[in-house]
Amino acid sequence: MKSCERRDTRDIGQLVVSQDKGIVALGSKRFDLNHFRELMTRAIILHDLPFSFVEYEGVRATYEYLYPGITLVTRNTAKADVVKMYALEKARIKSMLNNNSSRICLTSDLWTSIMTDGYITITAHFIDKDWVLQKEF
Repeated sequence: MKSCERRDTRDIGQLVVSQDKGIVALGSKRFDLNHFRELMTRAIILHDLPFSFVEYEGVRATYEYLYPGITLVTRNTAKADVVKMYALEKARIKSMLNNNSSRICLTSDLWTSIMTDGYITITAHFIDKDWVLQKEF
């Protein structure tokens, strides 16, 4: 008892179950701000959220509750993160297609949302070096 650190059981962080590399443990994982920003950027892109989403009072309060002392970004930083992610994905796809020795079939699709926003997508289909059909949007 004298050598063990006493933990306050009122701390909700001790009651959280986390999993890291297949190991289940009590307590929370270490917070990584870069990973958090990447997740926020992906959420903005996937759900077509406005960049000002990161400045909503309720969103900020939620994140500060989950991790006190968090450094939250502004909408301009969120926009820069989205542009950076776009550039990285564009470079990744270009590299993948340049390294491909097979033919590439491009297909396009047009559609209109409920809000009458028009969208177009182009999908590249190709066979990779392992003879597996790949598609990239």
